[in-house]
Amino acid sequence: MAAKQEILQTGLSAASLSQQESELQRFEMSEELDSEMDDYRSSWSPHAFLKQIVGHKVFEFVVIAVICCNVVTIGLQADWSVKSTGDATIPRIYSHFDLAYAVFFTVEWLLRVSVEGMAFFLWAKPSWTKNMFDTFIVFSSIVEESVKFVLGDVPNMSSMRVIRVFRLIRIARIIRLARAFHDLRVMLNGIMISMKSLLSASLLLIIMGFIFGVAVLEFVSVELHGIAQKPEEYENSDEHEAQLRGDWGGVLLAVFTLYKAISGGVDWG
Repeated sequence: MAAKQEILQTGLSAASLSQQESELQRFEMSEELDSEMDDYRSSWSPHAFLKQIVGHKVFEFVVIAVICCNVVTIGLQADWSVKSTGDATIPRIYSHFDLAYAVFFTVEWLLRVSVEGMAFFLWAKPSWTKNMFDTFIVFSSIVEESVKFVLGDVPNMSSMRVIRVFRLIRIARIIRLARAFHDLRVMLNGIMISMKSLLSASLLLIIMGFIFGVAVLEFVSVELHGIAQKPEEYENSDEHEAQLRGDWGGVLLAVFTLYKAISGGVDWG
């Protein structure tokens, strides 16, 4: 009888243990399902969705294509302004294109700011220079469109000058193409790195030009004094003096003349 009761208790314990294991498995499955649902919800949040859009290659390709179209449009508009000097009214099609480009790049800038937040403007970020450049270009486009909206289609010279200045600023957007092409980016970085050496070489060239320019001016001044005191000893003294003063009439002019001499620029006139 005791053996029978022990067997029954063992069976009940095994059944209880099996039921507990089953409940634990169901609990773990429920936890995994909740975790997957949370990951799904977080991946489809507005911020994550915008981040996927901005970081997608298609988005970058579209931005590059629009930049190329914008540069081509600016070139066509500059070509028209030269060939149509008598007509100061800008065609409507160019104004529509300018407005469309301004809206597109403003939306693109807002998307990037919404993804990065205040970190977009942090100086410590490696992309701070790029972000500030894009911000400057976008705000210049907004100011340009605001100026055109306020002034309207009145073809006055002051408004045309202001619009041309902003258009020149806007064409600098083509620099962004270097980010998409590795070779262009390497070349641009190499140029920026070598700027310090280039400035040092230019400074050395200016110093050498100043030294030799001052030395030549000493001889030129003696020659000019001789022409002033005894013009009869010189053939075509007036022409000779005019030529000397035209090429060596001062320190800056002497440095410029020496620069033309070493760069083949004497043929300039």
